[in-house]
Amino acid sequence: MQQLKFGKIKNYKDDRGFGFIFSECKFIHYVIMGSKEVFFHIKQAKQFESVLKTTTLQEDLCFWFTTEITPKGEAVKQMWSKLSEIPQDIREGNADFINQVAENIKLYEVAKAEKHAHEAVLQEALRKARETRDSELNALIVAARSQGFSTSGQLSAWIRANKLWTKYPTLTGDLTMHDGEESWSFGAAIDPQYYKLVCQALDLHNARSSARAGAFRSYASMGS
Repeated sequence: MQQLKFGKIKNYKDDRGFGFIFSECKFIHYVIMGSKEVFFHIKQAKQFESVLKTTTLQEDLCFWFTTEITPKGEAVKQMWSKLSEIPQDIREGNADFINQVAENIKLYEVAKAEKHAHEAVLQEALRKARETRDSELNALIVAARSQGFSTSGQLSAWIRANKLWTKYPTLTGDLTMHDGEESWSFGAAIDPQYYKLVCQALDLHNARSSARAGAFRSYASMGS
């Protein structure tokens, strides 16, 4: 009986026509971890050449395969991408192994789908957050421009005096400032990432100071 194996491509060297596939794989949630490597030549995988050339290392490209012992060691003898392509006698002789791998693949695909769904939710949340931030940034610049400020200190005082952090909660928050060994909290501060953009847009002069910005936490994040 030919022993059937299932593994993930480790790499493929297109310019040299060979690569390595992991012959012992562990399914850990949405990740396939490989250990033992087996050599394969493109002549055993000619029908998969295009996909081997374009697949990145981050992708899980897996195959069923059998091996043989060559003068240089173990190497892939035959390779299949689908279970239905495998000769019946090999399938029947490796039924238990196939069932085990099939169950692992099923759990892996569920875990990967959940991961992708979670990532999609996060990406949408980030998109909305960026949209809100950009809207606040534009609105703040328009509102502040009408005030005729000439210094960044005037802008900060105006935000605090009018409690404008309620209008621009993603842009404003508590900022920790550092000057040598001294640190203090600065409330109603503009996020340092966008502070320079606001000052440039309004052509504001900044007070000369050796203090530097540290950690920032927006009021929007405090309320979430």
